[in-house]
Amino acid sequence: FDDAGTTAITATTNVNAPFTATYSPENPLSVVNGQNSIGNWKLNVYDNWTDSTGTINSWSLEICGTQVLEIEDTKIADSFALWPNPNNGEFHISFNTTNSDTVTLTAFDIRGRKVTEQRFENNSNVFNQTVNFNMLAKGVYILKIKTGNNEFFKRLVIK
Repeated sequence: FDDAGTTAITATTNVNAPFTATYSPENPLSVVNGQNSIGNWKLNVYDNWTDSTGTINSWSLEICGTQVLEIEDTKIADSFALWPNPNNGEFHISFNTTNSDTVTLTAFDIRGRKVTEQRFENNSNVFNQTVNFNMLAKGVYILKIKTGNNEFFKRLVIK
């Protein structure tokens, strides 16, 4: 079922099973858009056709969502520099840090999907690194920078 489905399941239009189209639901599915997903949800699937002798052999449910990336201000963010931006996939990052932990750079596409990740050992209170993400397609990415317990996000444009 899909709110954009063009076929309704009715007695006159669907007499030859199995049904393989994208169907419009009796009530719009969009009523759950933006709802809090935490908790128990119940979905009933049934065939209430009175003359039906068939059974539902299988069905599936695809949950589509968007990962929300929060932006957190940290002391690192104050000294952070990323250049050039936009770039061709190779860029420089520099920032001050209070520890010499591993620095993890994770790139997310505009839909929030993780597309690549690189780790760097940092042995000083200043992180200064040339990064190569040239395997990524042209586009806008969210770059997550994590060191120790601190993380923050920056926009990265690859042209």
